[in-house]
Amino acid sequence: MSSIEKSNSKTSESCSAEPALAGLFVKFSGWFSKRQESFAAVGIRAVLLFGILCVIKLVMLVGFRRHLYEIHWRVTGQAFTWINYAAFYGFVVLLVLNLWRFSKRCQAIGSGSVRSANNIVLTLAAFFILLTLHAGDKNYLSPVMTGILSIPSLGWYLACDFLFRPPYLAAWIVAYAIAYTILAVTRRKHLALDLTALFAGVYVILSLQDWLQFRDALIIVDCFGIISLVGLLRQSRCIWSLGWIAASLLGIGLVFSMFTGWNTVWFFGRMNPEFLVISGSSLVVLGGVSLLARRCGFWKPWCGLLPFALATFLLLINVNYGSSANYNHLLRIGFTLSHYFLGEFVVSFFALLIAMAYRCWRPRGNLLWFDFVCLILLAWSLADLRVAQVLETRLDWSALSLAWGETPRMMWRMTAPYLPLITGVLAALAIVYALVLRLVRRIDFTAAIGSGPKQLGGAFIFILSFLMLGLAGNWLVDRDKANGQSLLVLAETSPLWRRAAYPVMDKTNFIETARELGMTQLVEPSASTGSDSKRDLNVVLIFQESTYNKYLSLFGGTEGTQPLLSRYKDQMELFPNFYSNFAGSIHARFAAFTGLYPVLSYEAFTMKRVPVKSIFEVLHENGYRNSLFYSSFFDYTGFRDFLHNRDIDEMYDADTMPGERKTPSVSWGLHEDETLRAIQNRIKQYAAERQKFFLTYIPAAPHNPFDGTPARFRKHQKENFNDFTPLYLNELLYMDWVIASICDQLKESGLLENTLVVITSDHGEMLGANGGPIGHGWAVNPELTNIPLIIMDPAHPQFRLNSSIGSQVDLLPTIAKRLGISLPQDQLYQGKPLEEEETNRAIYLNSFREYGIIEGSRMTCGERGVSRSNDTLELFPLTNRITSSVLSDAGSKSNQVPAIEAFDNFQENFLRNYAHYCEMMHAEKRTDF
Repeated sequence: MSSIEKSNSKTSESCSAEPALAGLFVKFSGWFSKRQESFAAVGIRAVLLFGILCVIKLVMLVGFRRHLYEIHWRVTGQAFTWINYAAFYGFVVLLVLNLWRFSKRCQAIGSGSVRSANNIVLTLAAFFILLTLHAGDKNYLSPVMTGILSIPSLGWYLACDFLFRPPYLAAWIVAYAIAYTILAVTRRKHLALDLTALFAGVYVILSLQDWLQFRDALIIVDCFGIISLVGLLRQSRCIWSLGWIAASLLGIGLVFSMFTGWNTVWFFGRMNPEFLVISGSSLVVLGGVSLLARRCGFWKPWCGLLPFALATFLLLINVNYGSSANYNHLLRIGFTLSHYFLGEFVVSFFALLIAMAYRCWRPRGNLLWFDFVCLILLAWSLADLRVAQVLETRLDWSALSLAWGETPRMMWRMTAPYLPLITGVLAALAIVYALVLRLVRRIDFTAAIGSGPKQLGGAFIFILSFLMLGLAGNWLVDRDKANGQSLLVLAETSPLWRRAAYPVMDKTNFIETARELGMTQLVEPSASTGSDSKRDLNVVLIFQESTYNKYLSLFGGTEGTQPLLSRYKDQMELFPNFYSNFAGSIHARFAAFTGLYPVLSYEAFTMKRVPVKSIFEVLHENGYRNSLFYSSFFDYTGFRDFLHNRDIDEMYDADTMPGERKTPSVSWGLHEDETLRAIQNRIKQYAAERQKFFLTYIPAAPHNPFDGTPARFRKHQKENFNDFTPLYLNELLYMDWVIASICDQLKESGLLENTLVVITSDHGEMLGANGGPIGHGWAVNPELTNIPLIIMDPAHPQFRLNSSIGSQVDLLPTIAKRLGISLPQDQLYQGKPLEEEETNRAIYLNSFREYGIIEGSRMTCGERGVSRSNDTLELFPLTNRITSSVLSDAGSKSNQVPAIEAFDNFQENFLRNYAHYCEMMHAEKRTDF
C-alpha cells in the first residue's frame, strides 16, 4: 500500500472514529440530562456531608495543635535517592512546559501580550535568581539580616557571581541578549517566551543542582506544576486557580497560627527575619505582577501559571538561612493541608456513589435514608472529636473495645457527661443540614450546571489539586493523631483490617521464621525466677540521651567525662558489649521498655498500641509505684501515646515538671537541673513513705545543639565550626554531675543499699569530627551503637565486668531476673537476661538506612537496598582487664551482607498481631523444642 493510500486510510479511520465518539458523547449527555436534577440532589447532600466533616476535622486540628507542634516542628535529614533526581528534573520539565503553554496562550491574545508577559517573567526570574544566590548554606540575605555584612558589601559577592564564579550571570545575560536579537532580526519576537522557557530550564539544570537536596519541596512544587499545566491546557476559568491559591494561603496561615505560642522564637512577633522578608516580598511581587497582567491583557493565562509560580517562590527560595528547614517544612504542611481531609473526601465520595447508584435504580426514590446515613456519620465524627478533646486520642478500635468490655451501667456513667454536648451539636448540625437542603430545592440545577461537562473543567482542576497535594502530603508529612476520617480510623485499627494487611502466620510458619531469624527466645522457654527468690529492691533507671561508650571514661574513654560517677565504680557492674537496637530515641525506648524490637515507623508502636506488658506494668504488678521524669516533651514522636495506660503513677515532662522554673528552657525542653531537683524531692518522699518504687529518668541532654550546659562544665572549647565534639564532652560532664547527684541523693536518703540502679542510653551521636556527618538516625556501625550499661546491684558490692553481648531488648528481662520477678507467662519477649548463657540467636541493630546484625561474636553491617563490601567486623570477648568493647577487622572478610528485609517484614507482622501470637504461642512456650 502506498503512503498516500495509508494516509487516506488513516484519515478515513479517524473520520469514522470521530462520529462514533461524538455519538457516545451525545448519548452520555442525554442520559446525564435526564438524571441531572436527580443527581444534583444527591451531589448537594454529599458536598454538604463533606463540608461538615471538614469543619469537624478543623476543630480537631486546632485541638491537637500542641501534639501537631511536637510532631512537626522539628525536622530530620533524609536519605538521598533516585526520587531526588526525579523531582528535580521533573521540575525542570514542568517549568519549561508551563512557560511554553503560557507563551501559546499569550500569543493567541496578541504580540503586545507576549512582550509584556515576557518582560514580567524576566523580572520575576531576576528577583528569583537574586534570592537564590548563596555562599555555603547561607543566602546573601542572611548575613545582612544578622548584621554580619552591610548591603554595600554585597557588591563584591554579586560581582563575583556575575563575572568570576558560577552561575556567571553576565554570560547568561549576554547569551540571552544574542538569542533575543536573533529572534528580533528574523521577526520571530512572538517566540520570546519560548526562548525564556528554554533558558530557564537550562539555567536550573546547570546552576541549581543544590536543589537536589530539597526533595519534599520539589515534589510539592511539581504537583503545582502539573496543576498549572492542566489549567493552561484546558483554559480553565481563573476563579478555580485563584480559589486554590486562596485555599493554600489559608492552609499556611492555619498551620502557623496553630503553632504560634509553642515556640515564640519562630512565630508571630519573633519570626525569623529572613523568612519574613523572603515570603513577604514574594507575595508582594507576585501580587504586583498579577495586577500588571490584568492591566496588560493576559490575565487569564497568568492565572493558570500563578499556582506554580507561588509554590516555586515560597518553597524554593525559603532555603539557606537559619531555621530555613523548619519554616520550609511548615510551608509544605500548609500547602498539603488537604491530606488531613482525604478520609472525609473518600467517605463522602463513596456515599455519593452509593446514592447515585440508588438513583439510577430508582430515579424518583426518596433520599431520606441517605440523610439518615449522613447524620450517623456526623454523629460518629462528633463522638471521635469529643474523645480527642477529652482523652487526646481517637475513637479507634482499642478505645471501642475498652468500652465494650465494661458493663452497660459503667458505659453509661462514662459517656453520660459528654452526651448532652454531642447531642446538642448534632441537633444543630441536623437543623443546618435540613435548612440547606430546603434552600437547595429552589435552585434551578439545569441553569446552574449549564450545558454540561465544559463548565465542570475548573471544578475538575480543583478536585485534582486537592487529591494530588493531599496524596503528596500523606506521603511526605509524618502522620499524627489528626490523620484519617473517624470511620476509617476505626476500620484501620480493627482486627479484620490488621489480619488483611498483615496476614497471621500459623504456628509452624511462625516458629520456623523466628528460628531462621535467630529469635530463639520467642519459641524456647527462658529460665524463670520463682516467687520465693524475689528481692524487695527499689529500681532507678537512668536512660540517657545520645550517649555512647567512645567518650565515657568508665568504658575506656580518654576524655575524663565521668569523674563524679567514678566514685561509685566499686559498686558497679559494667557491660561493655551492650548495643542500641535503633538509632532513634523513641525506637530505643520501645526496645528497652518492652523487650521487643522496634520497626522503622514509630507509629506502629506509639499511636497504634502494641498490647505488650512493658517494664512499667511488670513492676507495677509486683507492688512497685512507678514514676517517670522526662526533660523533653511527651508528645514528641508519640511518646505519650506509648506511655498511656502503662501503669505509671506519676509522669512529668518539660511542661509539667514539679517545682518553680529557675532556668530558661533549652532547645529540647528543660535544663537537667530542673528535672534533677524534682527527682531528688521525689526520692526524699519515697524514703519517707517507705514505698517500693521504680523511678525512670530520661534526660534531654546531651542532644544537639548542646545548648543547655551550665558555665561550670564548659571545659572544652569549640574550635572547628562543624565539629561539635567539645560541646558534647561538656554535656557529658554535666550529665555525670546529674547522675552522680541522683546516686548521692539515694545514699543520703538511705536508699542506695536497697536500690537497683541501672544506667544506660538510647543511641550514639555523630559529632562532625574530621568533616564527618552530624546527628543520628540513619547510621549504624559497631562504635556508634556501643552504648553503656551500668548496673549497681547491692548484692554485688564490688566492681565487675560482664562480657555478655546484648542489646536494649535484653534490659527488661535482665532487670526482672535481678529482682527475682518472673516475666508474664502470657507474653512474648525478644530479649533475654544477660546473665544467661549465650544461645544461638541474632541481635538486630537498626536505623532508617543502615543496619547491623550480631551473630555470636560477629557483627555485620549493611545498608538497605545496597550491598556493601568489607563490612564484616569481628567482635572479641572481653576480659576483666578491659572496659571497652574491642573490635577488629583483622578477621575474614565477606561481601555477603545479610538482608534486613526478612526481619523488617517479620517484625512488622509480629507487632501488628502481637496479641494473637501471644495467645497462639502460650501453650507452645511451655513445650520443649
